[in-house]
Amino acid sequence: MSTRLLETTLNRFPAGTEDFVPHDVLKDYIQSTAIVSGVHDSTLYNTGVNKVSKSGNSWTVETTTLDIENSGLATQTSSTSVSLLVLDASMNQILTKL
Repeated sequence: MSTRLLETTLNRFPAGTEDFVPHDVLKDYIQSTAIVSGVHDSTLYNTGVNKVSKSGNSWTVETTTLDIENSGLATQTSSTSVSLLVLDASMNQILTKL
């Protein structure tokens, strides 16, 4: 897919970026966008979502993260997190991790 279609207003591709680029250029752009927009610290990379469910105002997300050690050994870590949907004074939704 063309970088022109992927580009967000949060973070522009560097000047001169080709319309079609290799995977590592897209990876760098996505990670850079996460840093620029402030979501990098709460982003889980190398993580797949196994299941998402909602009960009332709470969301449960089950994930599996692939960790690769310096030796090349790969391990998987499964985790479950629960978030509560909260409304601020302006009725904007805010997810709070429990």
